[in-house]
Amino acid sequence: MHFFSGLADPFVKGLCANAKFRTKIEKNTLNPKWFQDFEVPIVSWENLPPLSLRLYDKDTIHDDKLG
Repeated sequence: MHFFSGLADPFVKGLCANAKFRTKIEKNTLNPKWFQDFEVPIVSWENLPPLSLRLYDKDTIHDDKLG
């Protein structure tokens, strides 16, 4: 996180079954808006795989987990 501005460069990593995706990085904001579509293959509606979403702050050395 940027300590001087108090803002972050957030992005989201997602995982569903074998499909991975990642949003674009939103620079210098605490209120990001991602208008992106991702396709995840669904084999059966009766046995849906879990969807995992993780929010990160992009940093030069190590990305910080935000949620």
